[in-house]
Amino acid sequence: MLSPGHSRHHRFRTQAGLMHRLKKFLLMLIGVASGRQHSSREWRRHSKGRRHSHETRKAAGHRASVVKQQISVWHLGTFVCVLLILIWLAWSIFAETIAQGLAKSDPNAALRWVADHSIALNQLAQQELEDPRGKLDSAREWAQRALRSNPLSARALVLLGLIAERNGDQNSADVLMRISGGRTLSDATTDAWLFNRELRRGDYSRALPYADAILRTVFITELDARKRQLYPSLAAFVTNPLAFKALIAFLATSPPWRRWFLYEMSQRSANQARLIELYAALTETNAPPTKAELWPYLNRLVKDRNFEQAYQTWHKTLPPGKQANETYPFNRDFDIPVDGLPFNWRLESIPEANIQIVSSDNGGRALLVQFSGGRVHFANVKQLMLLPTGAYIFTGQVKTEDLRTSRGLWWQISCANNASTTLATTELVSGTRPWTGFMVKFNVPATDCKAQLLQLELPARIDPELRIEGQVWYRDLRITPPPTVGRRDN
Repeated sequence: MLSPGHSRHHRFRTQAGLMHRLKKFLLMLIGVASGRQHSSREWRRHSKGRRHSHETRKAAGHRASVVKQQISVWHLGTFVCVLLILIWLAWSIFAETIAQGLAKSDPNAALRWVADHSIALNQLAQQELEDPRGKLDSAREWAQRALRSNPLSARALVLLGLIAERNGDQNSADVLMRISGGRTLSDATTDAWLFNRELRRGDYSRALPYADAILRTVFITELDARKRQLYPSLAAFVTNPLAFKALIAFLATSPPWRRWFLYEMSQRSANQARLIELYAALTETNAPPTKAELWPYLNRLVKDRNFEQAYQTWHKTLPPGKQANETYPFNRDFDIPVDGLPFNWRLESIPEANIQIVSSDNGGRALLVQFSGGRVHFANVKQLMLLPTGAYIFTGQVKTEDLRTSRGLWWQISCANNASTTLATTELVSGTRPWTGFMVKFNVPATDCKAQLLQLELPARIDPELRIEGQVWYRDLRITPPPTVGRRDN
């Protein structure tokens, strides 16, 4: 490795040698031109006596020739000077290009081309800093040279700050890191250092902008790694009352990484109570969770069998009119956009089965499923329900067109927390039929059935029964208590 004092002179020696050769070439050219002018004057002096009359006649021509020679020498000198400048510029550009390409991979070689290349100097300082046997004094000298070469180098300030911290000079480290952070928000090392510093000081409101800068500006190839590194620290904000308040205030500004953070919290948080508190607090802000942000949270609550909390959270997202008019299944006439949340329809189209909501010939809307003829484990239309204990009737209308399948399709109602408990299945449908009504009765037990799953499926028992082709429509789906209960269908 080049020493800090050795590499800075190599480029100057190289350029000095080139300039010396060019200078000798220029003097030679000027000497040749001057010699011609001198010889011309001597020749005129010796022949003056013999050709006096001839020189008299051409005196004006000789003066013009002398002037022309002098102008030619000036032009030659100007041309050579311009040529030297162009050569120097070309050399500088060439050397800078080579050094730029070598700065990260071989900084010593880069410095042999450009002795004050700031990126190469920073790289050498970084190598010294990372080497367990590296010398902090050498690292400091490299970084200082880089800063002198490029006073706007935020990276050099970062390295000097890290060196100061390694030497126990925390005050200098703070100053240098803050200056670097003020110059750029794109250096992840600076932002991470300042983020951790503010965490140690307990200033959570000032820490979050640095985390935000890291998540916004890191390269896409590093994004997942940076997220994994930052998530534990951000998740810890939820367990600290002061940090939690700062986190909610920052999330309310809708940073672009909010959806990722809420998804990770929903997937990874071991404390469901804190997760519920996070979403509840965010709901009270001017930027409540979007449906896309609610999706992983509701799925987590459903997975944990906290159906009541999931339903209450989802219910608050409904328009006021729909909140007052609770019917089962929800959105049974398909007149509300399907959003994929658990208590609305979840329609999952796949290559073998295309699912759509279409206009029906009765003026309403209907569910249409088109099968391509391939083999498919179809159970891709579903909805979660919270029916009270009691007796119910499931009714609707179905139409099929050339629906070819070994068994047919049906609706199945089962307990969500106990999939092996089937409450009801409708008749199997296949072939071609006009709009036809169907009905099935079922009972919701008082125990072990807090939520129910309504699902359209292909109940194949063996592999050949998975093949299905054709079209099927459903409309006017209703789940109501029997008429004897004294309630009417809404």
